Amino acid sequence: KIRKEHSCVTDGDMISNESDDDRGLLIFTKKYEDDELTFIYHNNNETVEIDSHIGEMNLINGKKFDGSVKGYDVIVLKK
Repeated sequence: KIRKEHSCVTDGDMISNESDDDRGLLIFTKKYEDDELTFIYHNNNETVEIDSHIGEMNLINGKKFDGSVKGYDVIVLKK
């Protein structure tokens, strides 16, 4: 559903990319025209906190992002 509703997933350019191997995080943002999404992949079983992107809408669960990323979670955020 997200891929079909947001063209940046397939047609967008990667505008930022960061990883934190110690915490098991990969975070990247894709943008196409006015469509911009941030993807957070967490490959670790411990919950981690991220200060950036707080308050953005999590398209996976429909709730605002509170900065908490649970173990082995995937989050897709829209500003």
